[in-house]
Amino acid sequence: MKVYLGNFNKVVNSTKRVKTSTLSEYELVLKDGCDIITPSFKLLNYSDDMLKNINYAVVPAWNRSYFIKNMAILPGKVLEIDMTIDVMGTYSENITSSTLFVKRSRSEYNKWLPDDCWSHTTQVSTEIYPGIFDGYNSQGTYIIQTISSFPTGAYPSMSTYAMNDSTLKKLISYVFSSGFYDKVLTGASSESKSIAKTFFNPFQYVVSCKWFPLAIDNFPGADETVSFGWWDSGIVAKGVSRPSLNTTLNFKKSIPCDNWTDLDNRWTNILCYVPGFGTFNIDACYAGTTITGEISSDISSGTSVMKLKSFDKTIMQVNGKLGVSVQLSSLYKDIPVSNSLTSTLSSMGSTLLTAGLSALDAGLRNVSANVSGHEPNSANRMSNAVGGALAPTPCLNGSPESIAQLKTWGGAQMTVRRFYNYHSEDVIEKMGGMLNRTKTLSELSGYTEVAEPKVHINGTLAEKNQLEILMSGGFYIE
Repeated sequence: MKVYLGNFNKVVNSTKRVKTSTLSEYELVLKDGCDIITPSFKLLNYSDDMLKNINYAVVPAWNRSYFIKNMAILPGKVLEIDMTIDVMGTYSENITSSTLFVKRSRSEYNKWLPDDCWSHTTQVSTEIYPGIFDGYNSQGTYIIQTISSFPTGAYPSMSTYAMNDSTLKKLISYVFSSGFYDKVLTGASSESKSIAKTFFNPFQYVVSCKWFPLAIDNFPGADETVSFGWWDSGIVAKGVSRPSLNTTLNFKKSIPCDNWTDLDNRWTNILCYVPGFGTFNIDACYAGTTITGEISSDISSGTSVMKLKSFDKTIMQVNGKLGVSVQLSSLYKDIPVSNSLTSTLSSMGSTLLTAGLSALDAGLRNVSANVSGHEPNSANRMSNAVGGALAPTPCLNGSPESIAQLKTWGGAQMTVRRFYNYHSEDVIEKMGGMLNRTKTLSELSGYTEVAEPKVHINGTLAEKNQLEILMSGGFYIE
């Protein structure tokens, strides 16, 4: 039987086919009892060089190719050659002409499909945006709301004022001046005024005090005098005419893709930090190269809403707080109430009922003697609290961190983490990449994996089973 023998570099799970012109023709004798899958042949004439250089065979009569798995020299210089069928090479054309669902391919793949066979790498870039906030000012503006007999401004029940650091200092200094109490207690004796300085808390008429990291020019309104209760302080501040404030964010970020519909963005994480709003993720699938923001703040509560936009469309909304609560004072809690003071105050009520109003002045003198040492202490605490740089003291919803963050607003930042599949040529060559498409295999090359290796061949059942096993584990189209 005519058999072609030679050397052929090929792996068992490859569709590569040998050309018989590269092999040598020999006449071999088929050994008795062999089958077509693992035949054995005898060669009567051979050379020593031949033993070193043959590893592959083609039997034209059977239209099959074989790997040579063993050779033995028998008595009489007879060479016995054992073979096993190369089903991938034999049925190469049947395989490549098949249309199958391809999971992985060397020559065609989608690099954005999740692939556990590839390692990942991350590229991180962080950008800081100074002056990110329109109207930002590190000294900020105080928004004070008071109850008075003649309310003005944004709210019908109270007066709202915007003032800077120096104006607030003047206002507090005025409250602790003798002129303020002369106006409040017109015609009262000095003892009565001394008592009033201790018990009368002008800040009980202050509904709220908020500090915003904005220049005062951002707040609409006109200058007017600040009023407490029934009294006019004579201190001029801006009367705020609207209950809300709108401003914008100005920052641009070049993210990895200009087109938000590109799947490239699915591997990108955008982490944004804005003081007052904290840290939040931006969905890169909706973000373009430019991100802008609009902030709306309630000047009474300090709460704010930030809307981020891309392509003129709102992509997300973040709640925050730009106005930080600042506690001006509460004089009541500064006064240590002694037993003698309590008993004196109690007796004042009964004295008024029995002796009439004429006894009030005497009662006030007794109270003055008990609290004379406390009034300067309370006043000095307030003066010290607002002295120097008048740093806002946080309370209620405020926190030291929030004020510190808002005072360094220019440090707002955006961090872009872009995740890459690390697909080196070596990995691609050996394992390919994810495709998940139906393809005719002749359109592909290199390493390939299919979902169901169903190929029609005119072969034996053993050959079909072997072919399916080899294709199920991944194979090479060559």
